[in-house]
Amino acid sequence: MNGIRETVRQFVVEQFVFDEGSSLFSDDANLTENGILDSFALLHLATFLENEFGVQLEQQDLESGCLSSLSSIVSLVAEKRGSRQ
Repeated sequence: MNGIRETVRQFVVEQFVFDEGSSLFSDDANLTENGILDSFALLHLATFLENEFGVQLEQQDLESGCLSSLSSIVSLVAEKRGSRQ
């Protein structure tokens, strides 16, 4: 799961420019509430996850807040990958 975490972390840092060392970017920080992910960025992140990890996200995944923190993203991707096997 560290591979997922680091890949997603790097993507967020590169795409949604802010200081990686910021306290806003911990595993459990809410990226939406902290202004890092708006609705456009959320769709961009979802597309990245689908392409990078070969998972199929559903509308409910976007609406449920599963993409709001690094830890929840890692869990979601791991779950989706596991359910596919």
